[in-house]
Amino acid sequence: MSGGSDNNSDSFDDFVTDDFNLSHASNTSSVKCEWSCSGGCSEVSDRGVAERLAGILARGARLIKTEVWTWGSVQHGQLGTGDMVKRHRPVLVNQLLHGGVDRIVCGDSHCLAITLTGMCYAWGANDSGQVSAVQRGTDLSCPVAWGHVVRAAAGTRHSVLIASDHTLHWLGKHRNEDMAEYDMLDSEIPLHVMCCGDFTCIVAGSLDSDVASSTDLASEQCFLEEMLTVQTSVLKPLARKSNLDDIIANLCSKYTDLLQLTCRKCDVHVSRQRAVFKLLQDHMDEYLQVYDVYLGAVPAIMIAMSGFSQLARVVDIPPRLVAIFSDRLPSRKTSPEAILTCAFTHPLNRVSVYKMMLSRGQSPVPPEALKWEQFCDKQDTMRKQADSTRMFWESCGRLVDILRTPQRRLMRESRSHPLTVQNVSRFSSQWLITAV
Repeated sequence: MSGGSDNNSDSFDDFVTDDFNLSHASNTSSVKCEWSCSGGCSEVSDRGVAERLAGILARGARLIKTEVWTWGSVQHGQLGTGDMVKRHRPVLVNQLLHGGVDRIVCGDSHCLAITLTGMCYAWGANDSGQVSAVQRGTDLSCPVAWGHVVRAAAGTRHSVLIASDHTLHWLGKHRNEDMAEYDMLDSEIPLHVMCCGDFTCIVAGSLDSDVASSTDLASEQCFLEEMLTVQTSVLKPLARKSNLDDIIANLCSKYTDLLQLTCRKCDVHVSRQRAVFKLLQDHMDEYLQVYDVYLGAVPAIMIAMSGFSQLARVVDIPPRLVAIFSDRLPSRKTSPEAILTCAFTHPLNRVSVYKMMLSRGQSPVPPEALKWEQFCDKQDTMRKQADSTRMFWESCGRLVDILRTPQRRLMRESRSHPLTVQNVSRFSSQWLITAV
């Protein structure tokens, strides 16, 4: 398995390891971090934030663009290429391309791949049901999704999975009907699992001290999975269009930064066992900067393009995206514009979850949570300004179309706030607009 090589080649020889050079980190992100040459300590602090942010986003970009390469015998479809052709040289597993694969474990003739979202994919020999109990006896040459897991291990002809709800699942050899799910003691749950040949070791214990951390990770993985769906369904089709509007391109770029940031959060939690709320504390400035830049991009779409109606006309909305966001709409109207609006504002709604994570069990409220609360207040203000400005442009016709720009916000106009008799004077028949 490799990180993103950006070559999308079917030949392993074309893979260049220089793509992992961190010196390219600053080119990976669309976030521009600038600082003044005056200010002493402030300059050093801002520069440190910019450098750390560039590194975080560069790492997140590579985590998303993972590639899985396989070669060798394919008698049971264990290469995952969808055919039974033996490969003497590495070949790309296209179904897992840019899927954020984080770990791979292999049995005798089957494989398991776990992504950063916790989704487990399996393929290969299935004579004992070690890949899929439903299709037992039929080898599978393409990766099939099993479900979300926190741990996975593969033996000779069996697989052992710890699901996201911490239930233990045994697939394959030596599995009896009553062994599909193991029940631990009331105070214990499976935490880790290891396999070697026909032997399996399961580590069980208590999760009392890490319940909040485990819940936060599951929530963040679900959020990442939704963002990846938006990327696949909307951002990638838009990227293939040659005449894409600059405002839409800017929004997609900022959304990608948020996706990379979320991907890095999940990676650090899974690999280093650092809780999400600890990452929010340690990298508060970096996270706030990315979200603040994205917050500036969303109202521009709402004002300049009357919401996401124009975007809805150039991209098809797949049923999977509708299924994710339809129950979050303020009304039951599942129009493409409403789905896109919900999809692109969803990351901003996530801020309230982060504020809850940081303030949980804390008294008084910590400074980090207060910063997110201030961001929420700023977000509400900017949304109201964007809504009122959009309604104004739509209602006034072409008379003032020349004044319409994505950056301009309506502050006050005399139609809704008429001038009083005391100061009306010679402006009684005029229409006054105040904008910034």
